[in-house]
Amino acid sequence: LVIDEGQELSKFDLHVLAQLSLEPYSITIAGDLNQTSSMFLNYQDWTDFLKEIEMPIHNAPELKTGYRSTAQITSVAIDVLDESNQNTQVQVLKQGPPVELFTHQSKGQQIDFLKTALFNLNKSEPSAYTAVLFQNLEQAEEYYQIFKKYGLPAINLVTEDEYTFERGIE
Repeated sequence: LVIDEGQELSKFDLHVLAQLSLEPYSITIAGDLNQTSSMFLNYQDWTDFLKEIEMPIHNAPELKTGYRSTAQITSVAIDVLDESNQNTQVQVLKQGPPVELFTHQSKGQQIDFLKTALFNLNKSEPSAYTAVLFQNLEQAEEYYQIFKKYGLPAINLVTEDEYTFERGIE
């Protein structure tokens, strides 16, 4: 049994899947515990998680190579996510531009900055897929309506797992 995105499974889910597997259990679970989408599934360690559901562990290697993001994005993500500050080391295969943090004095400045940046990105890279993340659904809906009013092309509001992964802004 091979499970991808294992960080999205509850202990009950994994227990049921384990029961469906043939004994001795032969289960491979792939997942990044830092990428769980539920605030209720906040495991710190796969080994402890599997022990809690009484699943035997024969080998639990942790992969330390990043293939999707650039070194610059990965470095910022580790700074944000590694609360234990255990100096997480990841080998990253891609380089990219520096990550920038922008602060604005007002909501109007923030909206104007985002609108301009998204228009410019759409013009320079018309086939790009861009995700804009907000703190909550209310803020996402508000900015979506504003960006729509300003005529940002190919904009889509995603509230659940409805990603299109097509060109444009979600």
